[in-house]
Amino acid sequence: MIFMQWASFSGGGIGEVLARWQEAGIFAYLLPFLILFALIFGILNQMKLFKENRAVNVIIALAVSLMALQFDFVSRFFSEVFPRMGIGLSIILVILIVVGL
Repeated sequence: MIFMQWASFSGGGIGEVLARWQEAGIFAYLLPFLILFALIFGILNQMKLFKENRAVNVIIALAVSLMALQFDFVSRFFSEVFPRMGIGLSIILVILIVVGL
């Protein structure tokens, strides 16, 4: 009972914050957009397709990222891939720790 009262004074737990972010669309739209934008912008910068014109790279990365979010496929893809990738990385980490012992 005391913990419930403390949580109401402090604004709730991390689960409540994550639930609010999910309702706001942070996980479905903002994070996939940022990941796609960063990947596309990084690839365009490394390719030096437009020489040193970063503005063109930003515009292309922005347009492609926004168009990709137009369909629900990108959000579903990231929501399926990243939890599995996290589990796989934790298994690899445990294996490396055991081998290191």
